[in-house]
Amino acid sequence: MDNREQQPGIDDGPAGGAVPIFNAPRVVVILIAVFGGVHLTLQLLGDDLARWYSLAFAFSPARIAPPPDLVGVVFPGGEGAKLWTFFSHMFLHGDWLHLVINSLWMLAFGSVVARWMGAGRFIVYSLLCAAAGAMASQLVYWGTLSFMVGASGAISGQMAGAIRLMFASGDRLLLFNAGQADIAPLPLGALLFHRRARNFILVWMVANAVFGMLGLGAGASVSRIAWEAHAGGFIAGILLLGLFARRNVA
Repeated sequence: MDNREQQPGIDDGPAGGAVPIFNAPRVVVILIAVFGGVHLTLQLLGDDLARWYSLAFAFSPARIAPPPDLVGVVFPGGEGAKLWTFFSHMFLHGDWLHLVINSLWMLAFGSVVARWMGAGRFIVYSLLCAAAGAMASQLVYWGTLSFMVGASGAISGQMAGAIRLMFASGDRLLLFNAGQADIAPLPLGALLFHRRARNFILVWMVANAVFGMLGLGAGASVSRIAWEAHAGGFIAGILLLGLFARRNVA
């Protein structure tokens, strides 16, 4: 899973069993199909038009806080893009490998969360996690001209939500099904004292920092992996999960 920064220039699926693509919730499959459709469409457009759409819907800290030499410059998308790119960047990907990796991570972790909260809540939850990832990038790279694309902020939030669910349901990440929609997530405070949950989070944080800061996994079309967007989405996913339950849970 890698949310990448580029420099300028519905309902639930069947319950029970594991969650490969053929048994994933419908909303997850639809989202992945949308990602693929958007990427294919951009591939079919001419270079200039594809570049304009990519820049108009990618997230950049410079839209809100431009560097001194770009003050007054109108970015593709205009004023509206200052708002919608907090969400729209998740539908763009740097290349097909980036898209495939994110899709596999969403199948694994997004399926768990989607089964628990349902399609509508899952979409809103994912959008908010993506926005939190963009906000983290805005704060870390304030006034920097770079463009971020990818669903990894959202997927990091889904992973965080899956952690709270899987360790509250006997560690059965891939066996979580729609019949467990009323399960109470692992409480926030318990994450610090649940050994496996705590170790999972620590390993994820270290791996995210190492891969991001060293640029591991970045392809030729990207400059680095946006570790800060992953972290922002992950934190939002942990904190927001309880607000998206289908019903009141203890």
